[in-house]
Amino acid sequence: MKNATTRRGLLIFGAVIILALVFGAGFVAGRMSVRFTTRADAPRVIPGGHGALGAIQSIEGPVITLATRDGIVQVVVDQKTLIERATRGKTITLAELRVGDRIAVIGSPNDQGQIVAKLISQLGTTTTRTPATPTRGASDSK
Repeated sequence: MKNATTRRGLLIFGAVIILALVFGAGFVAGRMSVRFTTRADAPRVIPGGHGALGAIQSIEGPVITLATRDGIVQVVVDQKTLIERATRGKTITLAELRVGDRIAVIGSPNDQGQIVAKLISQLGTTTTRTPATPTRGASDSK
């Protein structure tokens, strides 16, 4: 009797361990799948939205020329466009944007293939900084 009871207890314990491992693996797989969403899901987040991300090449009146990873894009700014600094969440004007600033644009296309901006978010600049030159005393020591 004792041998059969021990065997039954071990079988139940083993089944519980296997079920816990299976459910745990399913939980981990579900959490991992959230990390691997594709960029094709973006239109679901912004219905009908078009956008661009890049560095400002020029600003001529209400048209910003933007260098993106895919090429050059022209962005049209109108009175309804919200321009903000991404780091501070502060609203700014078109005059505060500079050549070299990195921006993200969300809007809709017009007949000329430009993006009519609804939101422009200033991300920062692309200007590269050169490393500081060493001090005279640091390089002269032998």
